[in-house]
Amino acid sequence: MKTVPLGRVLVTGGAGMLGSQLVQKLLENGYRVRSFDQQHQSIEHQRLELLEGSLNEQSDLQQACEGVDTVFHAAGVISMSGHAELVSEEDRRCWRVNVEGTDRLLSACQRAGVSRFVYTSSNSVVFDGRAIVDGDETLPYASRPGLDIYSRSKMMAERAVLAANGVEGMLCCALRPSGIWGEGDKVVYNRLMVMAASGWLRCRIGSPRARLDNSFVLNLVQAELLAATHLCAAGGAAGQAYFINDGEPVNMMQFAEPLLAAVNHRLPTLLLPEMVLKVMVGFWRGMYEYFGGAEPVLTTIALQRITVDNFYSIAKAKRELGYQPEYSTERAQAISIDYYSAVYHEAKQARGRA
Repeated sequence: MKTVPLGRVLVTGGAGMLGSQLVQKLLENGYRVRSFDQQHQSIEHQRLELLEGSLNEQSDLQQACEGVDTVFHAAGVISMSGHAELVSEEDRRCWRVNVEGTDRLLSACQRAGVSRFVYTSSNSVVFDGRAIVDGDETLPYASRPGLDIYSRSKMMAERAVLAANGVEGMLCCALRPSGIWGEGDKVVYNRLMVMAASGWLRCRIGSPRARLDNSFVLNLVQAELLAATHLCAAGGAAGQAYFINDGEPVNMMQFAEPLLAAVNHRLPTLLLPEMVLKVMVGFWRGMYEYFGGAEPVLTTIALQRITVDNFYSIAKAKRELGYQPEYSTERAQAISIDYYSAVYHEAKQARGRA
């Protein structure tokens, strides 16, 4: 299939885990990059322009999109509440940024004459709590009762992006990673390491037979670039969604074992029944929302995803984008071990100071 150069590039969420790695790779590949984020960015490069702004401000977005050929929309908010409705301020912020912010960005791109738009979605847009084995892109979106606010927000944003394909000449596609892990991870295995260091990981979490897939951040960066270069008339990616992961489904606790071994933390042998764990997590979440204190490191939705098989095929991305994960899980863990060890030791020290 035909590919195209990307021209001048905008990365939203450029200070985040994925965005910062994407910015770095684009600079290495010789592109002129504009990095847009609410957070302060300290990186400097002669081909890099840093722009602070909000997805909630149309004027900020219009400024960000001017003179840009390709947009990577990596900005987003992850709500860990597990709510199905807009209950908390966390939920409302998630919706404002992920749904309304994406709508504003699409409008700004169309007005600015942007040619290509790659959206970082999530595999959660099709997950409704039931097992999915080697799921592909023919799966329908999950029904609303099966979705938490975060998943609903990603689904709504993805639908808007794909519906915008071809409008004002802009070609769009969406990538659906699994849990993104590696350096900069603040959610997936970061929380597991914090649980271990804080003394909360006294039992195995989830089903010992359930498998999920993961998306190493550098493999996802590779897929983002491939998707963008295939956004042309003969490229095949326009209007498409793609599952992107490491291609190695694995049990979550089995995956975490080398990370814990690196800090001499033994994996627990006790396995609590799923319903007991759900009650405990639900009680903790309720106490946190009413009285404050330590934020729960798990949600009922997260538990749902690790108690049934929940992994997806990357055959379409391989076939249409030429995606082949550059990093195996073993190699990626070797690269990331220092980061997760630091997370563990920092949490351990914080516990000692408490």
